[in-house]
Amino acid sequence: MNPLEEQRRNFAYGNVAIGNPAVTREMVDEAAEELERESQDWLDAEHYEGLVAGKAIEIVCRETGICLNELAPMLGVGKTTLYRWVRGAGRPSFLDRRALWELLPEIWSNHKRGDAGRQG
Repeated sequence: MNPLEEQRRNFAYGNVAIGNPAVTREMVDEAAEELERESQDWLDAEHYEGLVAGKAIEIVCRETGICLNELAPMLGVGKTTLYRWVRGAGRPSFLDRRALWELLPEIWSNHKRGDAGRQG
């Protein structure tokens, strides 16, 4: 991994881990690696973090079976907004990213423990 990529991942991980220690470096790395495979061109660290958040949403939905339509109200955003984040056509605000990084690890943990992965 080149130094710039490592710095970007550290930035993304650091920003989300401050708000939620349940977020793992592995989650950020997995999302970043999937984005790399798609050969995206990063503009800046904030844009990159937004793209990682969108990819993390996609991975969590795929792995847990929760669809975007179900996840949107859990996050308190509209379906269209959530679809834009996943496609990379928009990026979550700082507060939305904090909410994402608080909820996604909880959903992921519930799924890994064998729970349905759905929130009340």
